[in-house]
Amino acid sequence: MRNYFEKEEHFSIVAALIYGFRNNLDEDTIRAFTNTGTVHILSVSGMHVAVLFSFLSLVFRYIPWPLMLKWLPVAITFSVIWIYAFITGLDPPITRAAIMISFVLSAQYFKRNSSTLNALVAAATVILLCAPKAIMNVGFQLSFLAVLGMILFLPIFEKMIVAKIRYCVFLGIPLVSL
Repeated sequence: MRNYFEKEEHFSIVAALIYGFRNNLDEDTIRAFTNTGTVHILSVSGMHVAVLFSFLSLVFRYIPWPLMLKWLPVAITFSVIWIYAFITGLDPPITRAAIMISFVLSAQYFKRNSSTLNALVAAATVILLCAPKAIMNVGFQLSFLAVLGMILFLPIFEKMIVAKIRYCVFLGIPLVSL
């Protein structure tokens, strides 16, 4: 990426946005993000992993895979997700998202039903088995509580909001007519 950014400051901001590397950011830049209330965008989160997963799923959906290679998109997606997780330092939110996506991918491949709540509990179990002290990490706690809140309360909010047609913003295609 260095080839595309002339100024080191710009490269440092992009590295923080994509990988969560804030080491090269100068104090003025961090202060500017803090003062504007946008410093949180310099942190990687489970959402980054989910976006990566969604992008790969969308791309692989339109590739006609031969029957013998039906496992390949799953293997590539799984590998890319975990490589990204390791590059970003395996922070608790990233690890949670990577484990959850791994369970969802496995369920899809083996044609099983997947439960987001079960994937969340499995992710917590795996992380705590590997690093029991992770339960004291605020990032771990907030990540799991935020996702648990989304799992529990999203169905309630979806029932409260009535929409005529849902559109895919990027493609302009109606997805579901309610």
